[in-house]
Amino acid sequence: MNCFCGAPMRETSEVYHAKWGEYQVKINGVKAYICDGCNKLVYDSEEVNLLLNLTVLLSGLSEDKRPQVIDFEKYKTSKRIE
Repeated sequence: MNCFCGAPMRETSEVYHAKWGEYQVKINGVKAYICDGCNKLVYDSEEVNLLLNLTVLLSGLSEDKRPQVIDFEKYKTSKRIE
């Protein structure tokens, strides 16, 4: 994958901050690509769409039940969410 500047991009794992209304959550381990030339960061669209949908669902929980941080890397390799 190449960046718009023409340099190659490499896969990495980054932190993504999602928000729905007043609810904000920090999500660790989101697949992204970073440009070796200009350092532009692009998140994987499939993972971001999944995480935005998850954020909407979690925003419906009471505040004391909403996670403030999600370790997404852990859930990508697991078959269930605890």
